[in-house]
Amino acid sequence: MTGAKKAAARTQAATARVSRLRARLGGQLWRQTPRGPILAVFAVVAMSLIGGVLLILGTIRAERHEREIADHSSAVLTVLRDISRDAVNAETGQRGFYITLDKRYLAPYAAALAQHEPSIARLRALTAGSPDPRQRELAAAVA
Repeated sequence: MTGAKKAAARTQAATARVSRLRARLGGQLWRQTPRGPILAVFAVVAMSLIGGVLLILGTIRAERHEREIADHSSAVLTVLRDISRDAVNAETGQRGFYITLDKRYLAPYAAALAQHEPSIARLRALTAGSPDPRQRELAAAVA
């Protein structure tokens, strides 16, 4: 026999021995391994993963709700800032007119009066459905 044929025969014999050993040991190991604890560990890991996913989903839902509340509060604050700015402009125009008796100084006053009612209407609309009672009280006090 040549060297290549001898090597091939040895490889084939070794492969056959390993296959027989695996079949014998694999069957014995499978029968001897207790399946209960492995299944219990698997169940605990699976439940932990499911619990983690549910916790993450709950956190995302709560964060979205908080973001909506923050956006609503920001819109209310913007309208309140506009109302405050209109009041300052009206006072400035009125003061300028009283000091100089020049009607040109009434332009900021007239502009503020024109903006006041729409701003109040926006504030009422924003706070009408607000879950926060402080915002409703504030709108009632401003209007």
